[in-house]
Amino acid sequence: MSRAPLHPDVRLRRVADVRMQLTGANTLIIEGPTGTLDCGYVGVSLLQRFSQPTSLRELAAEPAAGAQEWIDRTSVALHMVRIGIVRDVEDASREPAPPSYSFDNPGDHVTMLDDSVRTGRFVEAVGRTVRPGDVVVEIGTGTGILAMAAARAGAQHVYAIEAGAIAEHAQWVIAANGYADRITIIRGWSTTVSIPERADVLISETIGNDPLGERILETIRDASHRLLKPGARVVPERLRIIGVAVEIPDEWIARRVYSEAAVRRWEERYGFSFDALLLKERRLDGRWVSADTARAWTRLCRPQVLADIDLRSVSTTTIDAESVTPITESGRFDGGTLHFDAELGGGITLTSDPMASAEDTSWRNAVTVEPPVQVRSGDRIRLRYRWSALTGGSGLTISPVETAVHGAAGRVSS
Repeated sequence: MSRAPLHPDVRLRRVADVRMQLTGANTLIIEGPTGTLDCGYVGVSLLQRFSQPTSLRELAAEPAAGAQEWIDRTSVALHMVRIGIVRDVEDASREPAPPSYSFDNPGDHVTMLDDSVRTGRFVEAVGRTVRPGDVVVEIGTGTGILAMAAARAGAQHVYAIEAGAIAEHAQWVIAANGYADRITIIRGWSTTVSIPERADVLISETIGNDPLGERILETIRDASHRLLKPGARVVPERLRIIGVAVEIPDEWIARRVYSEAAVRRWEERYGFSFDALLLKERRLDGRWVSADTARAWTRLCRPQVLADIDLRSVSTTTIDAESVTPITESGRFDGGTLHFDAELGGGITLTSDPMASAEDTSWRNAVTVEPPVQVRSGDRIRLRYRWSALTGGSGLTISPVETAVHGAAGRVSS
């Protein structure tokens, strides 16, 4: 399941039990309920700051010595939230929730390694991008396959950054393949660690089902300031976020949102009224659908590019973009799906579009469910995508637009 985005005005406070270990002149490791954080002096100041209730918006508005200090402070604060060191004031004394996901699960890496198109194209792009003698940094190395691809392409040295326990497995794999002398595993989050020298190439296969959900923008922007040489090459080079309005089968929706039919069924079965559930917002975020399933859904409009991001020069970590487009297929509008097209480098491309992706793709598509509306060809639909680095909040929203020809599209019951 995906964790709900944290609102920037929520008051946060550190939990009572925080364990710390000083391992160097400027190396502080903080242990939280659901993970650890290597954060240096920034962590010390933030622990003091969060001794009193503070919101992320207040923290972001405080003066900073420069852009890098602001980035470091915001990044470490968000990591503190993720591992349970800092929590909502109302929840700070309760038991922490488990992490929303973990890429330490071997099954995640089995799935990605079995996805021959996804992993194969990244390997090929790394081979075309890395030049003999390059210094390379990889963020989120996982099993180490892309770090090894860089070494095989002639990299002088590869710094492979990994925050999870999978780093130990990567170390074994790298040694077994004879690259231990040219690949150094660095444990921790890329925004809180350093490397001995700046890199010529950055590799980061951190594109999520929601393309920005693994914080690729924040990761690359931070790396460009601290870890890379000017003009460094980046894999992937470009990312396009694409939305499309769809008609979703009743049986898929019925198992995920409150419907009129379901409420009546429960009322008859149990003798209680559930009408109050119908008053809740019907929109559904944080759900994924496989390419096989999404491929069968009717598309009501042409796919719309909502963001076109050059990852070689990330200028913002906030996205708020929309597109108004005509309906091309009459039907019942139920919501939309999100996918991406990526330029990896060296002319290699990759997509999570269910209509074009491989049968064994490990990527899924983010889905949003909206109130159902009957639409006709020629009506217009508005698609909007938002991402906030401050809160990690993202999402696709879609709504019909009133037209002079047909007027407002008529709502239908579910």
